[in-house]
Amino acid sequence: MLALILTSISSEQSGGILTQQNILIEILKNNGFKVEIYVLNDGKNSFINFYLPTKPKGLNFAKDYDIVILNDPHIGRLTWYTILNKKFKIILFSHGWIFHDSRSFSRKLIFRILSKVSLSSIDRIFCVSPQDLIAIDGNDMPNASLLWNPVKRIYDGPLESLTFNGEFVYIGPNNKNKNLKKLILLFNQDTMQTFRLNIIGRGTKELNPITKNIRIFGEISDLEIDEILKKSSYYISLSKYEGFGISIVEAMSYGLTPILSDNIAHKYHITTSKCGLLLSNDIKEANSQIIDFCSIEKTKLNKSLMDYSKCFTTDVFTKKLKSELNNRNGSREI
Repeated sequence: MLALILTSISSEQSGGILTQQNILIEILKNNGFKVEIYVLNDGKNSFINFYLPTKPKGLNFAKDYDIVILNDPHIGRLTWYTILNKKFKIILFSHGWIFHDSRSFSRKLIFRILSKVSLSSIDRIFCVSPQDLIAIDGNDMPNASLLWNPVKRIYDGPLESLTFNGEFVYIGPNNKNKNLKKLILLFNQDTMQTFRLNIIGRGTKELNPITKNIRIFGEISDLEIDEILKKSSYYISLSKYEGFGISIVEAMSYGLTPILSDNIAHKYHITTSKCGLLLSNDIKEANSQIIDFCSIEKTKLNKSLMDYSKCFTTDVFTKKLKSELNNRNGSREI
């Protein structure tokens, strides 16, 4: 059996989409599929490259694919072209498209056209979050359902190896939407000097913290991340938006309490797990919230955090994906 994945995510990029894509490829291969990948424009997302329904260079559908998978947050050119050449089973993963495709009038208009007309012809749509499902009127689109990203790094070691030192951790790339300059500004305040913040991720070495309570690690190994998570107490993110937030769930599996900005994905994790704190957008108010919360919150293991993280393991994702695909009339089983 043969599967084609159409994406703009290359193997050099990091983050939730690449984690999901690598796990998806592994699932397909374990179920007898040979997987081909077509990367459109290597992550660049200009209007022309993503929204004109013309044939991308080097892409053709000459082979008899069993499934074609659209795995990208932009749902633009690949979606158009695939639908215009539809002769295969098509599966689409959303990855937070409401954020990526609604920040300008032209993209918002085309997103509406796609969601109202074109997406109805796709066999299966898996939305990474409730807001994605709402964005395409999921209640009126029977081919759409919710399927969270899988989380690969779930702590399953001895509980006695976890110690809580009151430190904060952020893991993720230094992208504009991650709001890392604001996060540093928060911890640079005099009243936050008693707290230590560890920042890990691609591009973070470019950041310039003023005070000594902030440590910038850049990209480090999984083993080094493991050691930091096993000793820390809180996971913090001031991200403007998230599709899902894999690193949040990973940290929760180590017993770290989430302290997060008030966006929809963050709100989902905190309200569903019943653990953590949603922060005000105002830095001074967020400062007071953290100080008050940490003075009450005991830095000890909260088992409910670890139980919550187990809802998003690779095994859970695989089981739900196979169930969704195999139970649909006309879909080819995996």
